[in-house]
Amino acid sequence: MKYSFEDFEIDGQTRELTKSGAAVPVTAQTFDLLWLLIENRGMVVSREAMLEIVWKKAHVSTSTLYSQINAARSAIGDDGRSQRLVQTVSKRGLRFAGSAVTLQETAADGVEFPTQRRYNRAAISSLMKPRVAVLSLSNVGKDDQVSHFCDGLRDVLIGALSRIRSINVLSSEDRRSDSSSSSSTYLDGPAPDFFLEGSVQHLHGDLRIALRVVDSATGICMWANRFNGTIDRGFVLQDEVESSVHGALDIFFETKAASHLILTRTPPATADDYYKLGMLEVRRDTKEGMRRALTLLKRSLQLDPDNALAHSAAAWCYVWLKLLRGVEEADLEQTSAIEHARTALQLNSDDPLVLVQSAYALGHFEGDLSATLEHFDRALALDPMNASALFLSGAQMISAGATARGLQRVSDAARLNPNKTQLANIKILGSLGNIILGHHQEAYVDAREAYRLMPRAPQTSAVLAASHSLQGNIREAGMAIKILRDRSPDLHGSRVSQWVNLQRSDDMDLFREALIAAGLPR
Repeated sequence: MKYSFEDFEIDGQTRELTKSGAAVPVTAQTFDLLWLLIENRGMVVSREAMLEIVWKKAHVSTSTLYSQINAARSAIGDDGRSQRLVQTVSKRGLRFAGSAVTLQETAADGVEFPTQRRYNRAAISSLMKPRVAVLSLSNVGKDDQVSHFCDGLRDVLIGALSRIRSINVLSSEDRRSDSSSSSSTYLDGPAPDFFLEGSVQHLHGDLRIALRVVDSATGICMWANRFNGTIDRGFVLQDEVESSVHGALDIFFETKAASHLILTRTPPATADDYYKLGMLEVRRDTKEGMRRALTLLKRSLQLDPDNALAHSAAAWCYVWLKLLRGVEEADLEQTSAIEHARTALQLNSDDPLVLVQSAYALGHFEGDLSATLEHFDRALALDPMNASALFLSGAQMISAGATARGLQRVSDAARLNPNKTQLANIKILGSLGNIILGHHQEAYVDAREAYRLMPRAPQTSAVLAASHSLQGNIREAGMAIKILRDRSPDLHGSRVSQWVNLQRSDDMDLFREALIAAGLPR
């Protein structure tokens, strides 16, 4: 691969830097540093990334590093004062700010040049993640039984955070004189960017767990939550806390990374940047957000076609666009959704998020329950606390007619402290499954909660209308249908099957007739 910027060219194959065709003499390390910065132009490359990739983790003094930075700048006519091309980003690292154009991707015979791009991108993406440390939890009452619970919960929390792809969890034991102090120094590497800390109180068999994420630089609490339980439910309570913390902090750190690009007005430059911004839009759970997400994810895939996460996220967007749009826009590019899902699974079938998103898209658009459940079950084998895998596989079972089994999975997911959006969808599925099984009061309770959590989703109004209708509450059913038709004015009975995925005709007929009885035009 070869890049051009200003009057310079840098060739990754011959390892040469030239200016207007004349060779510019540079050492091997100066070349590697320049190549690293240009290859990852627009990204901030940290000191740790430079040491990892250029010096292979060897011990390098600060003066040596600064000397190489100055040499790299000098080679391309830059300096530390003007920083025209190589900019220092305070407390973060270096960024190549020039406009570098790819000149050559393949050799004359068509054989692709070996390139460091993918290795560098992956290495930098990993090294630039926030570092998070889990502190020992404070045992407020100094109860020995609670001390064991605190130690076990800390290990569980480390496991929960280690499954969050947007952070690095420090795995070594923290070396602090006071285990409860987040200001103490780590002796075996860079200090954490965030601490997860908290306390456990025990009173008459009841436990209260308070957790918070603290910014190590400012001491500001960035996230906090509390959990209640009993000491005799120790392992179950730990599982519930693990699932809730994983779900909440996964969204917190993913959103924080994408929001940083927006707040600093840094234009997206890499496939990872576009992916992060795309997932920020996915989290909005709106039609407009999903449309914007698809645009960003497709741009990410143009830059990195082998990004399994972006493929699975695109497939996921197609499903939710169908669900959020309503009937008037229900005819989507199913082929594109299936293609993205299958490509994602081919690229990485060992990532629970890839498996869940791809399996749900395939189940929704292809309807092969057996194959879909294999992917969901694999995701659960990799991550048993994955609420999404449980309730979405339950959705596929309800769709295919295995309603009782599906409701059991949905119920299991509800016990894992899912986030607000997950819980709303769990309640929609619970209501739909109970409607099919004839449990009308239970269906109404779930529908009412779903509407409270996600009032703008058409499905919440639909299950609310159907559950009221089946109980004979015609006035309330009619009010829910009016809300539904205000959002989906073209909806009528003959088109419900294009919008709600029930494969058994008896189940579809039951749901459709309940909506028609509530006032939906046939």
